[in-house]
Amino acid sequence: MGEAHLNGSNPMPLLRPEEYQALRDNIKKNGVLVPVEIDAETGEILDGYHRMKACEELGIRPPVIERRFESEAERAEHKFAINLMRRHLGPIGWARAFKNLAEIRGVEINGKGGRPRKGDNSATVAGLSEEIGVPYRTARYRLKLAEDLSREPDLSAKVDAGEMDAKRALRKKHEREQRCGAEVPQPVTMDEVSDIHLDLRHCDFRDLDLPEGSLDVIIADPPYSREYLDLYADLGHFAASALKSGGLLVCMSGQSYLPEVYERLGRELSYIWTVAYLTPGGQSSQMWTRRVNTFWKPVLIFSNGEYTADWFGDVSKSAVNDNDKRHHRWGQSESGVRDLVERFSRPGDLVCDPFLGGGTTALVCSSTNRRFVGCDLDAEAIAATTRRLGRSGEAA
Repeated sequence: MGEAHLNGSNPMPLLRPEEYQALRDNIKKNGVLVPVEIDAETGEILDGYHRMKACEELGIRPPVIERRFESEAERAEHKFAINLMRRHLGPIGWARAFKNLAEIRGVEINGKGGRPRKGDNSATVAGLSEEIGVPYRTARYRLKLAEDLSREPDLSAKVDAGEMDAKRALRKKHEREQRCGAEVPQPVTMDEVSDIHLDLRHCDFRDLDLPEGSLDVIIADPPYSREYLDLYADLGHFAASALKSGGLLVCMSGQSYLPEVYERLGRELSYIWTVAYLTPGGQSSQMWTRRVNTFWKPVLIFSNGEYTADWFGDVSKSAVNDNDKRHHRWGQSESGVRDLVERFSRPGDLVCDPFLGGGTTALVCSSTNRRFVGCDLDAEAIAATTRRLGRSGEAA
């Protein structure tokens, strides 16, 4: 049996002093609840460095589990896997350890955080993160953050130590690049997506060709009936690719299958909140099977990664009796859509409506200085929107 010892080569970041003191006090009061893991041959601590240190200071002999490995690769894999389950790792340290484990496992990590292609059930970042008990969207966010701060070791250290939040660190990185005259990546302009300010496409949103990470906000009003539930999973997949980090999906939904909608959108996005969208006056919909007259609908807010946008109120509304079905049978009022557009985007933002319909979102974006790209499977919806916007020529 190898004897456990502190060899000064703790493989993971150290606890902050206050965290270590809390651990030490807990061990003093309750003893060691989680055994220390050691390599049976070398005595190196694989998991429990801080527990062992506290026990040596307190004169306590901790419970120990010995591990034996058939190869150095197996030993390294176990060490990184078990340490990745630690709660105290900051996002950058976690990402570095995760990359080490992914390399050992042969899992490829790309610039978008390893998002698997639809239908790919092979070894992926999603599978590996699930195995160690971390949601895929959290893993993807941490990997992207570590990549963005890879050349800023001081900012990375502050983020991991809890001395600076990620949003502030990224802002400081950007400021440094500007001061130093470095080439700063510019936001995607509409010219890179299309040669027009308002871009209308006759296609399924799943075939909408946009640069990854180009959209600020997606405002969507998919069909609400059961037969279209899988559209929400595809919409979440599209949003995870097309939205910027921290970009928002603002999605209207019916209430009959709301739990299923939440589940599908949440597979690749982070749920933020549900806004109550009020439709006062004579705009009530009668849900005969549920015996409900409904005067509001849920608007689900999801973020692509960590939410970094501004505060918002969670009640939105259309003007009284402002429902407008002239341009499309599922059309929304201009007043209601304007409220959502102005609540969740800023002038100059690139907004997408993947279910264009009668073009209400396009019209509102045009009048509020937002850039817009939208699509619809129905050629007549494109034609109606074009006429409504007073444009000539054919849509893409």
